Amino acid sequence: MAADGTRQAVRWEVVPQSQDAAGDTAPAGSDFLEQDLVRRLAAGPLRWQLNMTLANPGDPLDDASKTWTGAHKVLNAGTLVLQSSQPQADGDCRDINFDPLILPSGIQASNDPLLAARSAAYASSYLRRAGEVSPLHSAPQESKP
Repeated sequence: MAADGTRQAVRWEVVPQSQDAAGDTAPAGSDFLEQDLVRRLAAGPLRWQLNMTLANPGDPLDDASKTWTGAHKVLNAGTLVLQSSQPQADGDCRDINFDPLILPSGIQASNDPLLAARSAAYASSYLRRAGEVSPLHSAPQESKP
């Protein structure tokens, strides 16, 4: 939403700027994606272009599965650059839950019910993962009187 109160619905697109968007090897192990990221970062920073496709009048805004037809204006909103990574086990994001409905000022969610469903599913998944016992994080032991 603009400062003057006008609104413009958009769809985001994140376009990799590297030809090596996926690794050459078959997935192996539970940390394959992390290891693939480390391998690609060894060759240099990874970049993605952030595009916003502006909705036209009449475009469906409450169902992300429906295609917007016809010509649309696309704006380059910037470039995401990833220069390094940190192992998940020690990373600052390890104990954080992603929620697609936590948005910065000026951005509002559409009425697509998928967003609320994703928010609830991610919260449930996080709570289940947080309760898992792993070699790095042990579950608290009950004290006995």
